[in-house]
Amino acid sequence: MARSLRLATAALSDLMGYAGQEAHDAKSLGLLLNLDHGYFHQCQQARQRQQAEQLGLPTKDLPDLEEERERYRRRFLPRLEELSGVTFHPRHQRLFFEGPAGFFSALEEAIRKLRARELDGCVVGGVDSYLDPELLRMLLGLRMLKTPDQPVGFLPGEGAALVLLERYEHAARRSARIESLVGTPGVGQDSHHRFSGKPNAGGTLAQTLRGCIQQPELRGRRVGLTIGSLNGNEWRAREWGMSLLTLGPELGDARQWHPAESFGETGAATAAFATCMAVRALQRTYARTEDVLVWASGEDGRKGAVRIHSLHGPQP
Repeated sequence: MARSLRLATAALSDLMGYAGQEAHDAKSLGLLLNLDHGYFHQCQQARQRQQAEQLGLPTKDLPDLEEERERYRRRFLPRLEELSGVTFHPRHQRLFFEGPAGFFSALEEAIRKLRARELDGCVVGGVDSYLDPELLRMLLGLRMLKTPDQPVGFLPGEGAALVLLERYEHAARRSARIESLVGTPGVGQDSHHRFSGKPNAGGTLAQTLRGCIQQPELRGRRVGLTIGSLNGNEWRAREWGMSLLTLGPELGDARQWHPAESFGETGAATAAFATCMAVRALQRTYARTEDVLVWASGEDGRKGAVRIHSLHGPQP
């Protein structure tokens, strides 16, 4: 928890300063953070139980995932407020434990709260680290890491990324920086997962992406760039490739960026990283498009996507 808190505190301090949001004004803001899904821990525990049963050995008492999540729910956000000096609306704070695609669930909830005028704004983001020694040993055992003996895999990374989401009129009223607009997120859930033994045909991801591409309010605006969660893992690459075949001309010749190329695998922070990359690329115009499609897929079967568009050109 300490490592994630340090990452989140640094990201929050940076965001509040950049957004011109004073710490004492944050009580009208919500805070929705996405953390690790615990999927790899569950897979490792299942393997250990299976091996023990095959050898006729007693199974060890393994850490309970839900108890660990409850500990985070009690301590993480209060400690983050204490370390950062920023206090958020007490009834609009929540942790999501949904891995790479969980950011879109948090974004979806934030948009719902803003549309219902429950909040003036909401900080949404993700934080994760794959550099913990115990987790690295676990990932090695599951053959998820890229090594000399395992050429297909990912390089571990860590980080935290946050965005401040506001209603347009509220941000304009306080003369805030408005750097991009966000569409309605799409989320999906596959019936199978990374270690289910079933092929990943990319159907759920393609459906999730298509829902964002074909949003009526964005009709006529072409996606010129995608930023996604490819990380060197063959399972994700196959899914993405199958999705592209399904979507065909709907994505056309859109360019592709992937945060893992620069930062390594950042888990639950991946989609938040991608969103920040999209916003900055649009704001500084090196995206070379007015619409960016951000997407992520998790090994647990969750999928998510959202369109980020510039302030230039026709508005939705």
